[in-house]
Amino acid sequence: MREPAGLPFRRAGRFIMLALACAASMGPARPAREEAPLFDAARGTLYTQDEIWRGFDAPARTPGWDQRVYDQYVRAGKYRPEAGMSRARALHDDGMTQALLAWIGAWRARPGHRGVVSIMGNANEHLRCSGDYARAVRLGRLLTRAGYLVVTGGGPGLMEAANLGAWLADRGEADVERALALLRQTADPKTCGYADHFAYDVAAQAVRAAFPDGRANIGVPTWFYGHEPPNVFASGVAKYFSNAIREDILLAVGTEGVVYLEGSAGMRQEIFQDAAQNHFATYCRQRPMIFLGRRTFGDSGLFALVRRYAAQSPAGDYSAGLTLTDDEGDVVPFLQAHPPRRLTAPDGCGETF
Repeated sequence: MREPAGLPFRRAGRFIMLALACAASMGPARPAREEAPLFDAARGTLYTQDEIWRGFDAPARTPGWDQRVYDQYVRAGKYRPEAGMSRARALHDDGMTQALLAWIGAWRARPGHRGVVSIMGNANEHLRCSGDYARAVRLGRLLTRAGYLVVTGGGPGLMEAANLGAWLADRGEADVERALALLRQTADPKTCGYADHFAYDVAAQAVRAAFPDGRANIGVPTWFYGHEPPNVFASGVAKYFSNAIREDILLAVGTEGVVYLEGSAGMRQEIFQDAAQNHFATYCRQRPMIFLGRRTFGDSGLFALVRRYAAQSPAGDYSAGLTLTDDEGDVVPFLQAHPPRRLTAPDGCGETF
């Protein structure tokens, strides 16, 4: 039996339409060749500030290496990159974790070092002129002078302030005031804003140039929030693509305690993530949680809520390790009086962080 005229063409047309529909359901076409990563996926050491800012030229409006990696991060797919790029990012982040733990291990081996304290706080770039910023500088300085290693999220705002305080730990009060004045001299006196990111970064680099030698401290930023410039005062930088991994590690390495400053939703997320780590003794310890700011944590009821959860922990009540204060001078004495409670898990802990 002969097919009706034109039937083979109609069949072919239906096949082509079906193929096009299937292709559309799989998303946009991917490029034939993936973009080569601008970063070393097999890197096994922390970044230095020279590496982070390599190529930065404010007068020429040229961003540094870190910004170029962020631009590629967005361009190559922030959420769903090509498989090769995704694997490269994952490998890079694993290397960062290993490098961070190795760095901290070497630091702990030196005499006179007490342990690591993580500091969480607002990333608002307009805080440089505020009292909260100056308080975070004093906190970083006090902790470092007492023998603790300060670790922050490595970004702007109060994270920058704590890293700056740690960097200036061996300097006198006059030098601290000079550093703050240098930071603020090009800022708008009313808003504490800067003309652009280049002006913001140049102000910090002027402080770093004025005080080139500082005490060790760590920043743990992420390209996930790559619009936030990394601060220049961390002597070692562990930068991640995955913010989820970065947040967990940033809290976990704070073995002697975590200090919470003013902040918003991201910082509240960290509070409950920290509480969960303590609640279940995830890393075989329950460490102090210090809330610096009664207005933020006391009036809102947040401190009381965390304290109630602490009393219900199946690993043991750790509420004695929580405190609420407005005085950064209370932090070191509280940490010294409340060392972390170390536990043994049924499957064994070994050496964690």
